[in-house]
Amino acid sequence: MRIIIIALTIVLFTTSLFAEGGKEKYDKVVSTIEKYYYKPFSKDQIMNKGINEFLETTSLLSPSDKKKINAKFSFYDKKYGEDTKESIYKKIKTIIDFLLEQMFSKEEIYDILIHASMESLDAHSSYLDKKHMQELKIQTEGVFGGLGITVSKKEKKLTIVSPLDDSPAFHAGIKAGDIISKIDELPTENMSLKKAVSLMRGKVNTSINLTIDRKGKIILITIVRDLIKIKSVHSRNLTNDILYLKISTFDKKVVQNISSVIKENANSNRGIILDLRNNPGGMLDQAIGVADIFMNRGNIITQKDRVRIGKKAYRASQTNTLTE
Repeated sequence: MRIIIIALTIVLFTTSLFAEGGKEKYDKVVSTIEKYYYKPFSKDQIMNKGINEFLETTSLLSPSDKKKINAKFSFYDKKYGEDTKESIYKKIKTIIDFLLEQMFSKEEIYDILIHASMESLDAHSSYLDKKHMQELKIQTEGVFGGLGITVSKKEKKLTIVSPLDDSPAFHAGIKAGDIISKIDELPTENMSLKKAVSLMRGKVNTSINLTIDRKGKIILITIVRDLIKIKSVHSRNLTNDILYLKISTFDKKVVQNISSVIKENANSNRGIILDLRNNPGGMLDQAIGVADIFMNRGNIITQKDRVRIGKKAYRASQTNTLTE
């Protein structure tokens, strides 16, 4: 049986880190990044990146406060040197002092710094606290109230990866590649991905306005939220006994659904087209399981950190293979 795979891109979700106390939690997250992130950064560099990310993107500080803080930061860098411990901790203390005046607790401030540190690394790294872990669980369960779109940050722009088939966003005319410049009246350029997703989800039958930039053309689209039931696997029989399979996302039922479709069509297909275009990613074990369906031997993926501690290989098994 011939298998054609179209444009495979797998996005892995980050895991959640938990610790006691704000400062201790911050130190643990930064130390974990230093040890495991694929690019070598020192703790001081990671903290400085997070501080700069916070100052650049936050809406918690007024322009005049940002100007004052930047002046202090320039003084610290000149006196102590950029990325030095002395400069970093002076900067952190400055941020804490300003945010304490706005009635934030130290615990909340350290959480803000943790999120900024993670988001400064790349578009796919994020810290999952209990709230965001629950949101991820809802997504991988495949049922939630929302618009039915997958989004990502590209060059700090909130970009549509794909609308789900038959979703409110799909019927409203949202297209892959559209840029969401505003959610209701809130600009998205410096908005975190988690904040954007949280704003777009909500109760069924409530509406939301999205300002869309489509190749320079500005479009205002109103969408009514609905119960989103993600159908992760779509299939149909093509001419010449070819089975077409499209995986829209790697939720927790993908392997089960793909296996069922292949078994039902085992005696009537000469080949399979496996379409993964616009797939935003999902659960690692499901992505591995799908690969195992089509591979009867060899290594599927090797998971390792930068210093090769905790290396783990996932190999294909003849037992799980459903194709020849």
